[in-house]
Parts: sequence; C-alpha cells; structure tokens
Amino acid sequence: MYRLAVKNVVSAVRSSAAPKVAIRAASQLVSSFEASVNSLPQREAVRYTKTNMKWTAEEFKAYADAHANALLEHNFNKGDTIGLWLSNTTHAEKHITLIAAAKLGLKVVEFTNCNDIKSLRSQLLLSSCKALIFDMNSDTIDNLLLLRKSIPEFFHYDNSK
Repeated sequence: MYRLAVKNVVSAVRSSAAPKVAIRAASQLVSSFEASVNSLPQREAVRYTKTNMKWTAEEFKAYADAHANALLEHNFNKGDTIGLWLSNTTHAEKHITLIAAAKLGLKVVEFTNCNDIKSLRSQLLLSSCKALIFDMNSDTIDNLLLLRKSIPEFFHYDNSK
C-alpha cells in the first residue's frame, strides 16, 4: 500500500537544481501508450511476477486514468512536481503513477537512497515537490516514521496519526 501526501511538503524552498523533465517526451509516451491500448485492449500489457499480477492494456489504462483523476482532484497542474519514494517491490504503483503523471504533464522525481533523515530531507528540498507518493514501509525501514522525523512540521496537517 502506498500513500499520497498532498500538502506542499517543502513550500519555502525553491531550488534551481530541481530536475528537469522533457514534457514532449512524456506526451509521446502517452500517445504511444494510448495507441497500444486502442489497438489491442485485451492483450496482456504488464506482468508483475513477484506479486503474481497481470493486467491487460485496458486494465492498466483504467488504473492510470483513475490515478490521473485523483491527482486532478487534488489540484495538480501541468508542470507541478511529484516525488516517488517507492520500493522495488511496488512496480505496479510506480508504473501507474508515471503514466498518470505523463498524462497530466507533471514532473516526476524519483527518491532513491533515502535511508536516513539527512538524505530524505535533502531530496525533498532539492525536488520542490508538491506531493510525495511513498510506501508506508519498505523492506528495511519505516518510511512514514523517517518522513515524520525529516519534516515534523508537515505532520501538523496529517490527521492519520
């Protein structure tokens, strides 16, 4: 299970070192994806062997569309940045989020090597992301606890304590 943190996690910091995303390449990805779905909607599109999950192109598109709609409902606009902090075992969520973000023209920053407070806080500050989509727990650490320690001021808005 993953979680979407929707408040602006680091509103005070705007970094010129934030990663750039080629919006044109993302729109081409979405166009290719849509063409593939339209041509063979019942064809198996993805298979996640660790979780024994298989989706047709049509099913994958439905999940990506639903996620894109959820992002729109949370007032994301073209050019906004979202952070992905997902473990290697959550490929389905990662792929759905990438397609949904591409559909909306969102920038995506993948958080890697965030095993301590300093590295997580640093990546949050550099990315200037509007939201962070993350696993509650990874294989080795409690991500929610690490996030709480990294930005305690953010959890003033969190009602899931």
